[in-house]
Amino acid sequence: MSKYIFKNRWKIGIVYCIDLLGSIVFYLLRFRNETMDPQSILVVRIDQVGDMIQALPFFTALRQKYPTARITALCASPAEFLLRGLSSVDSIIAMECSWFYHETTTSIRELLRVSKAVRETKADLVFDLRGDLRNIIFLFLSGGGRIYGYGWTGGGFLLAKEFRYEKDDHEIDKNLRLIGKKSQQYITLEFGMNEQAERDAEQVFKTHTGERTVVLHPFTRASSKMWGIDRYKDLVGRIGEFSQGTTIFVVGSLEERDLVREFPWGSRLIDCTGVLSFAGTLALIKKVDVFIGNDSGPQYMAAYSGKKTCVIYGDTVNYLRWKPKVRDEDLIAFSKDVYCGPCESSVCLNKKEGHLCMNIITVQEVFDAVKKWL
Repeated sequence: MSKYIFKNRWKIGIVYCIDLLGSIVFYLLRFRNETMDPQSILVVRIDQVGDMIQALPFFTALRQKYPTARITALCASPAEFLLRGLSSVDSIIAMECSWFYHETTTSIRELLRVSKAVRETKADLVFDLRGDLRNIIFLFLSGGGRIYGYGWTGGGFLLAKEFRYEKDDHEIDKNLRLIGKKSQQYITLEFGMNEQAERDAEQVFKTHTGERTVVLHPFTRASSKMWGIDRYKDLVGRIGEFSQGTTIFVVGSLEERDLVREFPWGSRLIDCTGVLSFAGTLALIKKVDVFIGNDSGPQYMAAYSGKKTCVIYGDTVNYLRWKPKVRDEDLIAFSKDVYCGPCESSVCLNKKEGHLCMNIITVQEVFDAVKKWL
């Protein structure tokens, strides 16, 4: 079985050739002495907020393994708030324009700034939790010390220790394997809150008039993971008819506000799109009873905060690898196998039947599943 995650044979062939050549050129790298007691450690996760949430247990375990080391986190700027106040992280390097955020462009100036910051950590040991070729090359060129990680997109020849990723491993366990650990079956996380986020959330929350409260997040960065705004509109209508004691807060970015313009806004359906920051959204989620949404960062905020959580995953990814590690009674996960999935694509590639994995999940079955919480 190929160690690479690519489905296209030509991509696998190209990366294999690059790795073969690289393993010859950089042969001596694998004989560098391992630092048994590292004084400085760098952990890299420069993609999405949800990915960083799933990485938080790694920082805790890393601190337990190396209690005296200085631990620095290199993260994407939107995820920085998750690390503030975390006792297992001593310092943070925030990348303003990560290459995983396609709406922004990573500038040369930004790369040089972050590269300098990486070099200044003088890290003895670096953990790349993503396993991305771009990360590995950047860290190597930045003098990031011994790099541990996965070479599943190539670049394993630059790693001091390469781990093989098992496709059915949960994301948290994939991270923890780099330090020889495994997670518990169920996890809860404490999210640090800043005072401004708390105040913003309280300002919104105090407007609710119902006995039960729900956060609805009908958005996600990848269009392939969108269940559909019209379906969410139908769902809130059914919830409103079923439970007049329920208030629903719809959260999202300012750019997403136009997508929900036609929702039946009122005292029991409150528009919070563009009102709260990521941190403010987390603070609001911690106040409510139920979360309903797509496969994106807020689902983890809800589930790991102990909230009843319903997520529409579809069949874009192997959701068992990504779903929160919480008790079954607290999580409803909608994912139905289809012949074209899991596609691992950010856009639907099924030109014949359209967004099949989402279209077969009906509003009625989602409503029937969540109404026990209302």
